[in-house]
Amino acid sequence: MLTFFYMAFYTLGFSLSLLIGITIFNLKLSFPRILAVGFFQASISRLVYHFNPPVLLMIILAFFNMFILVRIFFSFNLITSSLVVIKSVILFLPMEMLALAIFIHNFNLSFSQVLSNPGLALSAILMLVTLLLTVYYVVRKKNIKMLPNKLKFIETEIENKTRIWILIFLAAENLIIIYYIIYSFVLSPPLPAYAPYMVTIALFLSLLAGILDAILCRFIENEIDLSLTREKVDNLSTLNQALQYQQHDFKHNLQVISSLIQMEKYDRLERYIRCLSDELQQLDFVTSTGHEALNGLLYYKISEADRHNLELEVNIQDKLENPALDSNQLCRVIGNLIDNAIEHLRKHQEGDKKIYLEIKKQQDKYLVVLENPLLEQEKLPENIAEIANPGYTTRKTSRGLGLAITREIITSKGGDFIIRTCQDDKIRFELAIPTATAG
Repeated sequence: MLTFFYMAFYTLGFSLSLLIGITIFNLKLSFPRILAVGFFQASISRLVYHFNPPVLLMIILAFFNMFILVRIFFSFNLITSSLVVIKSVILFLPMEMLALAIFIHNFNLSFSQVLSNPGLALSAILMLVTLLLTVYYVVRKKNIKMLPNKLKFIETEIENKTRIWILIFLAAENLIIIYYIIYSFVLSPPLPAYAPYMVTIALFLSLLAGILDAILCRFIENEIDLSLTREKVDNLSTLNQALQYQQHDFKHNLQVISSLIQMEKYDRLERYIRCLSDELQQLDFVTSTGHEALNGLLYYKISEADRHNLELEVNIQDKLENPALDSNQLCRVIGNLIDNAIEHLRKHQEGDKKIYLEIKKQQDKYLVVLENPLLEQEKLPENIAEIANPGYTTRKTSRGLGLAITREIITSKGGDFIIRTCQDDKIRFELAIPTATAG
């Protein structure tokens, strides 16, 4: 009898809490899969409870088990799984305690005795389900969504990822302490004479945990908003600089043409217009990516390379019509590759100073290829792919995150990031970006 009601109580409790956590994060999954996770979590918890381990070990195992189940059944990444599990458990703990504590203290029974009595067990289950469904209704009705869709940004932001992991572990530690107090003074016999007061304290601590969790999520959301805003400002700044260069070039070209006409030097005028036409033809390749922000970025990078006596040749064979990356992410990954090449070549006065960028479509993906000369082959690691590891850099002023972030963004969308050396002493970066329909 105890096992049956225990399984019913915790299967429904874990499942509904997980459903609410998934809804808060704006994720969509079928309830049978969520119910399966709740059932297996309840089964593991019942097995662990049978051996009567220390409370702290039970909590650690509960977190670990649920995290593994969420990863297996839902295929979420590490951070998404952790956030969903923590949100679900933060919600489940006070609901569980509230549903059981009322019967434990009113009838002076133990946890096992409540779930062994059919009447009390069914009442506790009904109360737990009612509480959780009420919360679920509020979440759906009020459209409460913490960090919606921004999880995609968290997945590909190394610096924010480290900060968020620290916050996740702090939240987990806080939950362990709170649940230890609840279990020790509310749910487990023998019951002290001041047990009703401990129920009040435990409820207060659970409420405090919820408030701290809301502050935690708001803090993370503000951090992400700030990072996204900075990224957009950087892109707009780059586009603005590109437009300024275009305006300057346009005025300069008009002045030259006007002067040549006034001096009636038509032969030189013809040659100048022919050269200008060639430059505009090259610019046509840049302005045909299908993304205005990327157009501006490439135009600016061509001008930047020219200022460092470098040549950036851009060859756009196919427009990026429906890539799995948005404009910001495209600017980020391609900009990182170009910046890396410019920083590498600008330090050297001699040798080949040409950077080649090509974008084309191959079946259901887009291939972005960047090649630049290798001027310091002896400094490269034996495994060339290691240069994309976080922290790898040959410059003292660099944090070595550019290529690492590029690889994270590409792989998070199901693409590939390949680095190889060529026989003509060049290094080649290949980004395979899936189309949105293929992903």
